[in-house]
Amino acid sequence: MTIIESEKKQINIPQDVVYKFLTDLNNFEKLLPDGISNWQSDVDSCSFTLPNIPQIGLWVAKRTPISKIILKSKSGSPFSFDILTAIKPIDIQTTTVHFTMNADLNFMMKMIAVKPLTNFLNTLATKLELSGCVA
Repeated sequence: MTIIESEKKQINIPQDVVYKFLTDLNNFEKLLPDGISNWQSDVDSCSFTLPNIPQIGLWVAKRTPISKIILKSKSGSPFSFDILTAIKPIDIQTTTVHFTMNADLNFMMKMIAVKPLTNFLNTLATKLELSGCVA
């Protein structure tokens, strides 16, 4: 497995509000990079296409109230992966969020995909920081 991590972002929003926003995958579209197409979602799953990347599907595999969310790739995604979202309080009004992807990449895919996947996770974190977790 290849481990890819986002930057940790500090968000001036309470932990429970951040968690509630992230557990509804209908909100995930607001965090994705520009240029997505074929967006479909419900509370527990979503799918989309990014430029030059086949359809990606995600579903919520585990929710640990207010602290952790694990998303897993759906069958048909270009490779198998999961994304762990760690949501930690700094104080009552401030939270840190960190995305970690565990991806099943062969050597060639790893060489090609690590940088774009790191950028993808950093985009999620940055857009979350800027969104204010507004649904």
